[in-house]
Amino acid sequence: MQQLRRGVGTLSLVFILFFCTSGGPYTTETLIRSVGPGLGLLILIVVPLVWSTPEVLIVGELASMLPEEGGYYRWVDRAFGRFWAFQNGWLTWMYSLVDMAINLMRDVNGLFLWQ
Repeated sequence: MQQLRRGVGTLSLVFILFFCTSGGPYTTETLIRSVGPGLGLLILIVVPLVWSTPEVLIVGELASMLPEEGGYYRWVDRAFGRFWAFQNGWLTWMYSLVDMAINLMRDVNGLFLWQ
């Protein structure tokens, strides 16, 4: 088996984790206005850590245990077979398309319709 090249450094990983877990600064203004700057900053720091830490640990464990290309598809394929791996890949792809469309419309509304 060919050795996989590991090309993600610490800074890259920090940015990947940040952008995967935070939806952007679209609710920051209302959050700070609602709860104040101290609690708002605490929420912005704690929530991504609590939300993402279990997923990061699970993905890190699976990636170190099964070091092959394919990510979720390969993991599900090995555990449950090709049918469920296909289902996982297909459903992940579909919800990503819907999620990207929702995020785009949210961004457009935030940029052009927010007064």
